[in-house]
Amino acid sequence: MASPPLPGSSSFYSSEDEPAFFLNPCELVSFYLRPRISGQPLPDATSQFFHEADVYATDPASLVSGRLPGPARAQGESKNWYFFSLVKPKSAQNSRKSRIVGGGKGTWKQERGNDVVDGEGHAVGRFEKFTYTPNPKEDKKPPEWLMMEFSVGQEDGGQPGPVLCLCKIYQSPRFLKSASKNSASARKRKTPDDGPRLSPPSLHASAPKKSKAPMDESPAARRQLLFPSLPPPSNLPSPVLFASPPPSAPNPVVELEDDFLANILADPEMN
Repeated sequence: MASPPLPGSSSFYSSEDEPAFFLNPCELVSFYLRPRISGQPLPDATSQFFHEADVYATDPASLVSGRLPGPARAQGESKNWYFFSLVKPKSAQNSRKSRIVGGGKGTWKQERGNDVVDGEGHAVGRFEKFTYTPNPKEDKKPPEWLMMEFSVGQEDGGQPGPVLCLCKIYQSPRFLKSASKNSASARKRKTPDDGPRLSPPSLHASAPKKSKAPMDESPAARRQLLFPSLPPPSNLPSPVLFASPPPSAPNPVVELEDDFLANILADPEMN
């Protein structure tokens, strides 16, 4: 049997990454839950988003892990996980359904319920809303997980005992908003410690300061700093400013014999 066409009230749209869709309660009951109960195939375009699992076997975070969700309708909204699940009564004598999760990990607390009606106002099923409360309860934290449970009445062939339901599980909008706000606050508080902060460089670079001569330097020393003289060549003799006369030769001393000198003095012609 061919899959029934999807009603025109569905909100289908596409994105670059994945097809997104939203199914209202009437469509979920009429085109998914009822065909599943009667053994008919689901619509091919969206059957990949519907899974078979016991939603009360474990906590919702573990339940949805690794299972393909239906894409969110808009940025910031939760994705939706769809499960066909048997909801069991508490006991043979108590027809009330057991909502305890995973042997005491938590509880799906019922909030409210109502009939699912079609476009003409006829009841086609029923839905109930639940909030997941972990055990122990986390204080000062909004509930993270919500569930809508869709079912059909006993007049449609249901039998006392476990009832096959369609469960839509998603994250609370309040929780997502709170988590986003906390994440933004954490990013603002987090400042990387990369060492001492340096002042930004000036747009106008200043010229290097000239070194000033000490105040106690003499004018000659300052001139020497400004106009240094070149060293004299090492192979030239040192200049002589004033030439001195050469030393005179000592007068020769003639030593005369005593007899010779006596004869000269005795000669009358020499006197």
